[in-house]
Amino acid sequence: MCTSFKKDQDELSKSPFEIFPNPSNGTIYVKHAKPANETYNVIASNAFGKDVFRGTFNSSINNNQIIELKNITPGIYTLQLRSKKDSYSERIIIGE
Repeated sequence: MCTSFKKDQDELSKSPFEIFPNPSNGTIYVKHAKPANETYNVIASNAFGKDVFRGTFNSSINNNQIIELKNITPGIYTLQLRSKKDSYSERIIIGE
């Protein structure tokens, strides 16, 4: 018996971040839908789990952040955004 699972649209859109463009030339924009007084650690890691970028931003200062990843090798990366309360991740593609 084959069972199909359908995810609710609300479940798919729980992240309060919009990360764009994807694919990117190395400049990533992170837009926080509901800015709060939260400090986020930003970590980009490669397919082997090695961190290639680390940074921080405070979401109360500006709901639009720019992350520069122009000095890393083109490829697929995981971008993680972590605060004391939450953690979000998204795969991003860095091209030339």
